[in-house]
Amino acid sequence: MHPYHASASIVDMTALEDRYGAHLTHWRARDEALPRGLPIRERLLLLRGVGPGPERDLFLDPRPQRHLARLLGDPATLPDADAATERIERAVRDGEKICVFGDYDADGVTATAILARGLRQMGADVCYYIPHRVKEGFGMNPSALREIADGGATLVITADCGTSDVEEVELARELGMDVVISDHHSVPARLPSAVAVVNPSREDCRYPFRELTGAGVAYALLRAVAYRMGNGAKVAAADLVQLAAVGTVADVGPLLGENRALLKAGLAVINRRPLPGVAALISCAGLDGCTVTESDLGFRIGPRLNAAGRMKHARTACDLLMCSDLLEATRLARELEELNSHRRDVTERMIETAMEMLGTESAASHNVLTVYSEDWSPALLGIVAGRLSRIHSTPVIAATLYEGAVRASVRSIPGLDIVRALEGCSHLLSGYGGHAQAAAFTTTLDGLDDVQRHLNEVFAGCRREAVLEVDTELEPADLGPELSAALAELAPFGASNEEPVFAFRSLRVRELRRFGRQGDHLSFRIPSAGYPFVEMVAFGRPELYDTLLRMGCVDAVARPLRQRDGTFRPIRFRLEHVFPASAL
Repeated sequence: MHPYHASASIVDMTALEDRYGAHLTHWRARDEALPRGLPIRERLLLLRGVGPGPERDLFLDPRPQRHLARLLGDPATLPDADAATERIERAVRDGEKICVFGDYDADGVTATAILARGLRQMGADVCYYIPHRVKEGFGMNPSALREIADGGATLVITADCGTSDVEEVELARELGMDVVISDHHSVPARLPSAVAVVNPSREDCRYPFRELTGAGVAYALLRAVAYRMGNGAKVAAADLVQLAAVGTVADVGPLLGENRALLKAGLAVINRRPLPGVAALISCAGLDGCTVTESDLGFRIGPRLNAAGRMKHARTACDLLMCSDLLEATRLARELEELNSHRRDVTERMIETAMEMLGTESAASHNVLTVYSEDWSPALLGIVAGRLSRIHSTPVIAATLYEGAVRASVRSIPGLDIVRALEGCSHLLSGYGGHAQAAAFTTTLDGLDDVQRHLNEVFAGCRREAVLEVDTELEPADLGPELSAALAELAPFGASNEEPVFAFRSLRVRELRRFGRQGDHLSFRIPSAGYPFVEMVAFGRPELYDTLLRMGCVDAVARPLRQRDGTFRPIRFRLEHVFPASAL
């Protein structure tokens, strides 16, 4: 994602420079290094590193759901797969009580539901536990483990957590429970002494795809158990792959290889036969009658699942995904809708406060930005840090005080591994963990200042000149069915397969109009050789109306925009930046 994806269209160069404290010299077309004359489809594939061969065949497979098992790796090659499946098989056959211990985000609750649903389909006695995001935090904890042991469980299977829980695994053993870890987070130097640590991020991993999310790992582990037990026919794969798709997008997994296959297969199932909980979420999100896309999973379904943990308790989200009754699912989905609405209101207030704290001078003079308020909810810090990081194109720490300790979330930018950086100051932290670009830690007030100083030194020189990158420049002759077909093949879009960004020169603004209830959105038509017209849409920028009317001819940067049926026919574009014609 380029640094300005989060911004709307910008009218002139000065406004852009003032907003971001950077010098934007021009746009740069990424396909400049490619041979001239290549078809648009070929250019876009090569820009995404998808060259001719088996990888391209997998990438472009139109219906992976029909032969998904052949497209995915052998789950027996996951780290500790033999030990994990042997212990789980024994628990299922002997009627032991199994507890799936999940995480509180969308990836964690989908991973939990995958394991709990799949194991129940195999005949297992399964319960699940989701920790409270603020009161318990990430991973297993002593109080939860004692509660699980008191409930009679003898096997705990984690979902999207556990790789760093060394002491907690020891306690579980003392309480008479074995632990199988299913996770994808960064691997510490010392692994827990669990029965198995099934994590493709391990250096000794032989599984062919190592970028699975927590939901993807859960799905792979369940496949391994099913193969071992010969229960493949009893597991409703369609019920589970749609959950893997939701978790993969919600956790911003790279949409290449197996993640892409899981997502495409999951979307096909969601649009044909969604689970009751997924169907209820679709309805609450206003998507009835629409083709659900990866964008809907990321921006409508995922946030509603996350709202449960951020505003109340993630158990509600997991209950929804486990639900088999549509009426009950609808009730739970409406509860999430209310929580998500409240979450949006609180988050916007926090971001407004954070923006006031930073100011232009502060944002331009640090390699890492830090915002802190004792009034903030710990559960929403990640959203604040993420928004600020996108705006300023630099790592951001958002922190608050909770029960005498400083809780912080960090969001980084591509190429800067925040977890590795935190390892260098672990003596300042009472706990930390996460991914390369998203992490959390706990420290003291003095420790927070020391952490920022450390990260500023580690990331010295990381702030880059702001250059607006586009995939390629398009002419009116390019705007036709060939481009629509190429976009359909490249979708679904997301991390590592971003929506293409196109640049246009000297566009004549035709039939400019306002639309929406309050006239908050704009659209105009641009020339096209392949369709009667092509529409350019500017969402939420009514103030551009007079400017576009006055200019008449503009240079623009835009992304493709789907129709309600999920296709790109006819093609439309979402305006991101607009400049006076020939300004670049």
